[in-house]
Amino acid sequence: MRNLFTYCFLALLITSISSCYSFRGISIPEEAKTFTVIQFDNYSVNVVPTLAQTFSEDLKRAILSQTRLSYAQSEGDLEFSGAITEYSISPIAPQAGATSQFSRLQITVEVTYFNAYKEDDNWTSRFSRFADYESTQNFTSIQDALITDINDQIIEDIFNRAFTNW
Repeated sequence: MRNLFTYCFLALLITSISSCYSFRGISIPEEAKTFTVIQFDNYSVNVVPTLAQTFSEDLKRAILSQTRLSYAQSEGDLEFSGAITEYSISPIAPQAGATSQFSRLQITVEVTYFNAYKEDDNWTSRFSRFADYESTQNFTSIQDALITDINDQIIEDIFNRAFTNW
C-alpha cells in the first residue's frame, strides 16, 4: 500500500511540474494556431540569388520544429516578414603589406512580427550576425557554410524575440 501511495504521489508531482514548465520558455498566445512567413526580400547591395528564399525556408522550418504552430500560406495568426538589408564582406585583422589575415561576412535582416491576438507584441527589429574566415580561403567554397551559420544565429535571435519575450 505504501508503494502505491509513493507511485501516485510521484506521478502527481511529475504531472504538476510538467504542466508548469514550457519548453524553452516559449510564450505563444493559446488562441494562436498558425504562422505565416512572407517571402523575405533581398535589398542588400551584394545579392546572393538564393539567400532570401533560403532564409525564409529556414525560418519556417525552425518555427515548425520548435513550436506547436502550423504553417499557413497567408493570414497566419502570427506573421513574419522582412528583408535582408545587408550582405557584406569586410577585411579585419590587418597585417603588414596592406593585406588582411581575416575577413568578415556580415548579414543583417530587418524583420516585422505581427501577432493577431496581442497587438502589444508586434515589432520591427534588425538582426545582424557575422562570421570570420581566413582571407586565404576560397570564399566561394565556404560561402554556403558561413551563410548557414549566420542564418541559424539570426533565426535563433528572431525566435527568441518572438516567442520568449527576449
